[in-house]
Amino acid sequence: MLLSSVNSDYNNDLHSWKEIERQVLNIAKAGFTHTQWIHDWDGEYLYSPSEMFQVRDLLRGCGVKAHTIHASEGGRRTAVVNGRTVFRNGERFEEIRKDYTSANEYTRLAGVDLLKNRVDLCSHIGAGAMVLHMQLPWRWFAEAPQNKTDYFRQVYKSLDELQPYAKAAAALCRRTGMANVMFGNSGAEANEAMIKLARKWSFDKYGKGRGTVITLNNSFHGRTITT
Repeated sequence: MLLSSVNSDYNNDLHSWKEIERQVLNIAKAGFTHTQWIHDWDGEYLYSPSEMFQVRDLLRGCGVKAHTIHASEGGRRTAVVNGRTVFRNGERFEEIRKDYTSANEYTRLAGVDLLKNRVDLCSHIGAGAMVLHMQLPWRWFAEAPQNKTDYFRQVYKSLDELQPYAKAAAALCRRTGMANVMFGNSGAEANEAMIKLARKWSFDKYGKGRGTVITLNNSFHGRTITT
């Protein structure tokens, strides 16, 4: 069966939930059942777990499913010229802080973290695939043959590191019977997320006044106020 969908930012890519909600609602009103979640495709924005659930609930509330998401390479590779958005193709941008193609190992790993963030988003909203542009620095390639070799070496290295992360999420869902999985960096982060989810579930089901969390004395589980 052939599915037809529309980008979630068909009208604009403004960084405002009000605008995002308006566009998704219009997609539903137009009769579309699926969308490609494409907001924040150009830049270094990281979705928090709470925002991922917000995207999921927005789509569910509008009756729209996400079959793909558009990941970000990191950095701004577009510019506005005479009122039009144009791509700055062909150049090697050194100012980008999250770039999975970078020769700087820290910057490259930060770029991989950005892609992992989008894998998490796929898991949360039920998208089956992640789309990623590669704005190739072809002018930089033309300066020396080794540049192209070095560039793709970093690309393959990053994608090889990303692959087991994506497979791990799918394996955990299969073995636990859960629909979504979220990876955390620590017990503190995991418990903070769990508490937020419990409070959200309680609010959605019962309303206000049920936000108290009972804890045990000396039950240390992280260096945050809550845990």
